[in-house]
Amino acid sequence: MPKLLSGLLGFIWDIAEVVFLAFGMYLLLNYFVFNLHNVDGDSMLPTLRDKEYLITNKIANRAGYERGDIVIFKYPKMPSKEFVKRLIGLPGEKIKIQNSKVTIYNNEHPDGFILNELYLSEDILTTQNTFLKEGVVLEIPPNNFFVMGDNRGVSSDSRQWGFVPRKNMVGRAELVIWPVTRFVVLNN
Repeated sequence: MPKLLSGLLGFIWDIAEVVFLAFGMYLLLNYFVFNLHNVDGDSMLPTLRDKEYLITNKIANRAGYERGDIVIFKYPKMPSKEFVKRLIGLPGEKIKIQNSKVTIYNNEHPDGFILNELYLSEDILTTQNTFLKEGVVLEIPPNNFFVMGDNRGVSSDSRQWGFVPRKNMVGRAELVIWPVTRFVVLNN
């Protein structure tokens, strides 16, 4: 009997170790590497749809972002709420919207270049809003980003409420994982 009890306790201990190790790995990965987010609303149509689930790369927050990345961030006016938008302007750049075209000015392009937004539907018009007026060149402060939704007509974004501080950035969306029929790798 003691041998049977000893074997059973050993088996239970082995299971507990595996469960504890798996849970610990999940916590570490979830805290430092990735997270799950859901899309709430239509501001990123047609790229992302309401109720889709995304895997977010949190390492991007340390490694850096590129123009065109789909990012998750804490809404500057209510940090308890997270938004998903496309990164349009980088720290230190200047941005202008005129005639539905987005122009970016930076060190490589001091005279500006018109942003080629292949991810937008042809019928989507980019208009100015409360914060960014038509034809006005706006400088993005250091450690801040300018974001817009792909569905520009219904998106609440930097055109309305301003810049996203780097400290509010959560990560870069990498995958749509739900619904399974919409599984896609996201990139710029």
